[in-house]
Amino acid sequence: MSYEDFTTYTEADPSGRLDVTAGKVDVNEVTGTDTAKVYKDRGEGGIGPDFEWDCKLSLVGYDGAYSQCAFMAAGQTEETLYLWQQNYRTALAAKVNPDPDYWRIVLHDYASGNVEVYQVVGEPMPWDPPPDTFWPKLTRDGNYLYLDCYTDEEQTTIPDGGDLTLMLSSAVTTFRYLYACNAYGGTTYGDRKTSIDVENLDLNETPATTTTTMPGATTTTSTASGGRRLSATKQAPCLNAACLPPVLTHTGAAPVMSAATDPILSA
Repeated sequence: MSYEDFTTYTEADPSGRLDVTAGKVDVNEVTGTDTAKVYKDRGEGGIGPDFEWDCKLSLVGYDGAYSQCAFMAAGQTEETLYLWQQNYRTALAAKVNPDPDYWRIVLHDYASGNVEVYQVVGEPMPWDPPPDTFWPKLTRDGNYLYLDCYTDEEQTTIPDGGDLTLMLSSAVTTFRYLYACNAYGGTTYGDRKTSIDVENLDLNETPATTTTTMPGATTTTSTASGGRRLSATKQAPCLNAACLPPVLTHTGAAPVMSAATDPILSA
């Protein structure tokens, strides 16, 4: 387990809504018009297409509906949730988006516009009373995005309805930008406020290892960008006689070296 260091991420917070330390992002009363975000540019194709991420999410409080904020997200463009949605961007997000009475945990596929699934946290379904803290796991696997909202750090217990599944518009898309926080940044709901804490983001990436056997094959375990592990087999150099280049031989009579025929010997 290796947690992301948020001090190495880019923080964009013109309204002063964020407190960022190495292992934690405090989102303090972010509104529907704020553009607060904490993100990392992983380069073109640096995420995915498949991945599996974990974090710790604390629901601190909210005042009014629709002041949404992503706590794990990936996008091909560096923009707010509002612009992703308006422009059908290649982006995925796990986010909170309270309604007037309850927290909601949401999965959103922005390439499909306004396609999302959500679960209410609290009355009337299904988590009553709502837990203050979750350990969510966000998984992209082909055409599907999954969010498992565990209520324990060991990730053994998911409450009824705490596993969300969203069918995606594409199974092969990669992403460039990784977000530990991305606010809505829209034109409305500037008076609505949401506060959450995002901690211990783990991308589940493992350094590649290589084992070589001679002669034979070299098996390399490599890490796909974003945390999904892949295996590849490379052919090792062949040392058998059949693989080696031919040996040149001379079949005629050996030359006779004497002082009469070799100027060096006659010197």
